[in-house]
Amino acid sequence: MRQNRNSPHTRSEVHASRTDDENEINRRIRAAELGIAQQLRKEISDLVRRELNDPRLSGVLSITEVVTTPDLASARVYVSIMAAPEEQGAALKVLASASGFLNRALRSRLRLRRVPELHFLLDTSIQQGSELLNRIDTLTRPVQQGGG
Repeated sequence: MRQNRNSPHTRSEVHASRTDDENEINRRIRAAELGIAQQLRKEISDLVRRELNDPRLSGVLSITEVVTTPDLASARVYVSIMAAPEEQGAALKVLASASGFLNRALRSRLRLRRVPELHFLLDTSIQQGSELLNRIDTLTRPVQQGGG
């Protein structure tokens, strides 16, 4: 293949430039996806707190993260629930059954062509962190000597 004599760029420079452009586009797409995920997390948290009045959601519940697919067809919604395991399962069922309501409410709140289908998953990282801190605390306590 011949190089265009009028072009000041070599073939590798043109390829590098195209790669840089593609990287910039991908970076902007990822930033937009993160922004959408953060907005979804904020809105879902607000809706759960204000609109869902189910006694099975009485434990401390927080939406910790939302991860969307690139086409916004679906979103994994990670939920931290500080409650007994049975209550956590019940709360996840409530959220799953309310996903249609939440989806419709999100459509009216957000300016998106497509609002993703929501899939709720239990996030145990806060609970695990708390348990780890308790273990560290028990290990670092001074050993009390008996007697007197």
